[in-house]
Amino acid sequence: MQTGSSGWLEETLAVFARTDTRGEPLTTREVTEQLDCTRRATYDRLQRLVDRGTLHTKKVGARGRIWWRAPSDEAGLFTVDEQYRLVSVDDRAADLFEARDGGLVGEPLWEVLTAFDECDVREHLDRAFDRQEPTDYEDYVESRQRWVSLTISPSETGLSVSVRDVTARRARERELERYEAAVETIGDGVYVVDDESRFLLVNDAHTHLTGYDREELLGAHASLVTTDEALALAERQRDDLELAGEGVTTIETELVTKDGERRPIETRFALFPLGAGRTGRVGVVRDITERRERERERQQYETIVETIDDGVYVLDGDYHFTAVNDAYLEMMGYDREELLGAHCSLVVGEDVSSAAVEQSRALVDTDGHATLEAEIERADGSRFFAESKFTPLPVDEGRDGASDAGERSGGTVGVVRDTTERRRREQELARQREQLAALNDLQSVISGLTDAVIAQSTREEIERVVCDRLADAETYQCAWVGEIDRSLGAVRVKATSGCGATEGTDVPIGADATSGDGEMVDAAVRTGAVQVRRRSDGSDWPADDRADGDTPEEPSASASPALEAELHSAAAIPIVHDGVVFGVVVMSTARPDAFEDDEQATIDHLGEIVGHAIASIDRKRALMSDEVVELRFQMGDVSTALGIAGEMDGTVSIARTVPVDDGRYLAYGTVTADAVETLEAIVENDAHWEELTFRDHGDAERGFEVVVTEPPVTSAVAAQGGEVVEARIVDGTLNLGVHLPPGADVRALSDVVEATYPGVEMVTRRQVSRAAPRRESLLETALTDRQRAALEASYQAGFFEWPRVTSGEEVAATLGISPSTFHQHLRTAERKLVESFLG
Repeated sequence: MQTGSSGWLEETLAVFARTDTRGEPLTTREVTEQLDCTRRATYDRLQRLVDRGTLHTKKVGARGRIWWRAPSDEAGLFTVDEQYRLVSVDDRAADLFEARDGGLVGEPLWEVLTAFDECDVREHLDRAFDRQEPTDYEDYVESRQRWVSLTISPSETGLSVSVRDVTARRARERELERYEAAVETIGDGVYVVDDESRFLLVNDAHTHLTGYDREELLGAHASLVTTDEALALAERQRDDLELAGEGVTTIETELVTKDGERRPIETRFALFPLGAGRTGRVGVVRDITERRERERERQQYETIVETIDDGVYVLDGDYHFTAVNDAYLEMMGYDREELLGAHCSLVVGEDVSSAAVEQSRALVDTDGHATLEAEIERADGSRFFAESKFTPLPVDEGRDGASDAGERSGGTVGVVRDTTERRRREQELARQREQLAALNDLQSVISGLTDAVIAQSTREEIERVVCDRLADAETYQCAWVGEIDRSLGAVRVKATSGCGATEGTDVPIGADATSGDGEMVDAAVRTGAVQVRRRSDGSDWPADDRADGDTPEEPSASASPALEAELHSAAAIPIVHDGVVFGVVVMSTARPDAFEDDEQATIDHLGEIVGHAIASIDRKRALMSDEVVELRFQMGDVSTALGIAGEMDGTVSIARTVPVDDGRYLAYGTVTADAVETLEAIVENDAHWEELTFRDHGDAERGFEVVVTEPPVTSAVAAQGGEVVEARIVDGTLNLGVHLPPGADVRALSDVVEATYPGVEMVTRRQVSRAAPRRESLLETALTDRQRAALEASYQAGFFEWPRVTSGEEVAATLGISPSTFHQHLRTAERKLVESFLG
């Protein structure tokens, strides 16, 4: 079997040359029987010869077809004998020979046929003569610049040679070969089918795509490699093209490979004339599996981009918007038409866009990305914080512009996220961390202050150590301590540290309180609660006489020593003990949101610590001094003040008041028989008096014990280190005697007494000598509060009488402690007293 294009052409044409009659038609089966190939391959060869004009064909019957080689009117003929001498030459063939004066007949062929190569021609003549079968020979005649075909056939006297000019045919063949080479080079599959959708031609790419060999495809129906639906669609498209008379159509369908796999394909085809009014199709098949996959991926990404809450944008090389998702539009407040084609500065402004462009250019030719966070203004003018994470797209090398890659951009793709809430959370976390650090610092300071103030011996020393410790803390920058001077209606600055407040200056309170520290300090003194002031916004500034809309002016350092320089928050902490306000601690910090929640509760505790220390020092000073200030108060018609109906008869006396704990006292006294109902009415009507107990049942006078909770007068006296030396109601008239240490705030105590008993009058104020200072000093310094309460309650309740009036269990119940704890406190107190007197 011959190979190559010319080989199979000669082999196929030789079948027609061997027929008895020139131009005799043959069927496909008859040709196949003489060739070493399949029927489909034979069909393909014959159709190609028809395409070249070498053969003719015609459909016979429903599925039959005949093929023949038509004789040409232009063919020349010459004959030779067995010695290859010319016997005859017609006019058409004579042109190939060199002219002789005696003519050509009888001349040896090789002497007059010089246009051909002798060896090649002799080889074909010998083959025809020896085998007695026709053979073809073609060669290019240089002298005439033509291709000539010789068909050599044996005859009875020698050989007859048909001469034919095949220059035009060879030109067509070369053109076809070029097309064939191009078709085989194409990466896509190429096919030709006839009007019955049977393959006439396929290229290698088509065989690779389908998995079938060429021989399996040629002559096979197209349904072998596609679905019925796809074939029906192709035929409908073919019909449309026939109606239009021209054109190309493209469809997407599925191709079925030899192993049954279905592949998505795109086929583009046009009509192909087959002759005799018949048309086939020539088309190109492309596997679009990867394209479909890319489309699916693109659709997935598009879905993701449109689904996510973040804004997504794409900019071209000049930083104009080319694409945005819905989330970006909603975030920025623009319509899509407003953004597409607009420069990015429309949304982010010139400064931010310049910074983004600079970062984007720096990332060209890298795989990196940049992040930029800024405050953005929406289309409606509202503002929010956003973070954009972006990366440059590959640079288009063919793009006109700067040659430096750093100055070029293939575009930018980015994702924008609203960070307003995240920033708020971060700021809140930072604030909480700052507050926690401040709280830890404050607790550390207060822990140290507790020990430090206890160790001081004077109020001045306490005030100084409080200021220094607070100002030295990391979270506070300024502190000052003031003492209330009610006679002046002001708080006098006693100690300062870290701020502009001057010791000895007065901060007015009450009606004279001014804006700045004055109002804050006045509120702390009046309410007994921590007051906080900030300069963070206008609402936190004290009220003043500005007209509405005026811009508030920051107070001067003299007016607001707590909020000077870079300080932003201040707090006034009342120094309180047993309900009595001794003064204030004012502290300031640069933190704008200081003194909230736990921090405020802690500084509230600071005021109690300092108040307790000052009260202890005042109490010790009072006990160590032989001089006291005696105050006497009197008020008639107590029944009206206490809301008791009827007149009071008899006498109710309080002999001793013993502090127990947390504002709770035990009062011991006597009452005459005619005043028992009066005492019971007082307990019933006064919210501070509760749990009345009679200790003995004499006819004329009875002893009693009453639990008193946070009594205003008793607490105020105790807070200033004093004592109630007389509390008696005689026939409806109250007589109250109080001893206070020198320097005590008499005005403050008077205010408490007048508020508790409206209409009371101070009848005496004088300096007197203490009756037994040594005894009081011993009880105060040697015993703890619990030990002293256990000792005095036992004494007043008759525990030391014989026989005992009250048992230890009863005294313990009154004190609110267990019997074992009571006896432990009592024995320790007894031991200390004995040691003091005998040691």
